[in-house]
Amino acid sequence: MKDLLKKVSIGGYITVAAAFLAIVGAIVALVSCSPAGFMIVQMPWIVILTLLAVVGIVFAIYFAAKKGENIISTIVIIAVTVALTLTLFLLIGGKEDVLGTVLFSELERGFAPAEHACYVGVAAMVIYIVSIVALIVGSFFSLVKKEKDA
Repeated sequence: MKDLLKKVSIGGYITVAAAFLAIVGAIVALVSCSPAGFMIVQMPWIVILTLLAVVGIVFAIYFAAKKGENIISTIVIIAVTVALTLTLFLLIGGKEDVLGTVLFSELERGFAPAEHACYVGVAAMVIYIVSIVALIVGSFFSLVKKEKDA
């Protein structure tokens, strides 16, 4: 474990930060679902895709540290980026009705559960966007240090 941490580079740490942000985004998205009728039907898929993304990030870094960075770790990071982007789309689709009624039409403005579901849902979307951006930024760097740097 200690050797693995010595091999991880700045790109790996940025990618791990993206995984933590994705977990936080999933938790915030779960909190945004209130029992007053503002549940997200796609929430199981959001959680599953987020967990798959985190497992993919861990696998990519572990594989790159053990076998060297190659096409497999690159494909896994691309798949993780697609999974998190799909998660963001599912979250937006699940919150579109409450976003419209609270932010744009004012039909439910002043109704506390609707406002809570809307604003916390927006926070989850922003966290997922930051996670995706961090993942993309981390992709420009190597996940692990080169042998001469380690």
